[in-house]
Amino acid sequence: MCDSDGDHASDCLEQPEAAKRKRLITRRWLLFLLCCGGAATGAISSLVPTVGRLRLAAEVNDSIRATTSEHAPLDLPATVQRLGGAESAASKLGKYLTCPDWIADKKTEAERILAACGTDAILPLLELLRSNNPRAKVHALDVLGNMESVPASVFPQLLEALKDTNASVRWRAAFVLGKTASACAQTEQGLLCALADTSWEVRRSAALALADLRVKTSVASLTRLLRDLHPSVRSSAATALSLIAPDDQRVRAVVLRLLEDQEPSVRVAAIDYLGSSRHCATRVQVHFVEALKDDEWSVRRVAAVASGSVRTASKELLLALQDAQESDAEYAVRDAAREALEKIKKAQQEKQAKAKQPVETPAKPD
Repeated sequence: MCDSDGDHASDCLEQPEAAKRKRLITRRWLLFLLCCGGAATGAISSLVPTVGRLRLAAEVNDSIRATTSEHAPLDLPATVQRLGGAESAASKLGKYLTCPDWIADKKTEAERILAACGTDAILPLLELLRSNNPRAKVHALDVLGNMESVPASVFPQLLEALKDTNASVRWRAAFVLGKTASACAQTEQGLLCALADTSWEVRRSAALALADLRVKTSVASLTRLLRDLHPSVRSSAATALSLIAPDDQRVRAVVLRLLEDQEPSVRVAAIDYLGSSRHCATRVQVHFVEALKDDEWSVRRVAAVASGSVRTASKELLLALQDAQESDAEYAVRDAAREALEKIKKAQQEKQAKAKQPVETPAKPD
């Protein structure tokens, strides 16, 4: 019982409050430790593979090593057979690609083997694409990229991957879509939307995919991409347009500005576009002459190669090619200039021979 003294009474009143605070702090610490313990347990369980996964990884690793030597590349058919045939190998390899790297260190080889399984690989690949693991999706898309043809059954998952939150998944999905035999409306729309992606890798991959599919409706979007901030995107857009719209005058007007670009790869793509035209007019040859004097040898080389497609070369272009053949510091440029001069000479000879042929006049009816 408390005395009537004032100080002692105040101490008695503070004791219950202090005890309450101590109990609250204790409960918070216990909750914190429980949370930490649960998180640690989950992290450890995700890192420690099961015995089955260890055995699977060891089987795949041993099979790859057994069919690979220092003097011979990986024997894909032999590895598939060691893993039990195409269907069994595809199932095992699909699971292998989800194992931690420290037990599954042959994933590059595993991707090639899985691609060699053909149609038997589709089911494991679909499972990987439907997972929530970005790395698993990347592996699946790399396998599809190594396959000779992409089955139509994976198109829905590829379109979903094109919207994935992971940029590495999105640009690989665009690349694989470009390997399809033909583009449907959904594929075209998905790739056109990808041209506005925040990732430059996705924009570049989408541009090249549209070129592979020869999507004519993408010309306007690709032309806008010629002004992209990233040089790889600008050069890829020019390359794509050289395959889709090589003779479009509006596109050519924009491409000509890229000849002054600071990045050599962009200037190379611009010259390549000009050389893809069916008719290299005199005004285009002027740009070839200037490019043959570029500081970057890769630009000079592609200018020489593009000059070989000229049917009637101007005097200035012939002189520039002869000068490059004789005095350029790079062998690749000299060789390209030599081949271009030979092609131009051959085209001129064929034109002269054709002009000398007598023109047959149709016989008059009786």
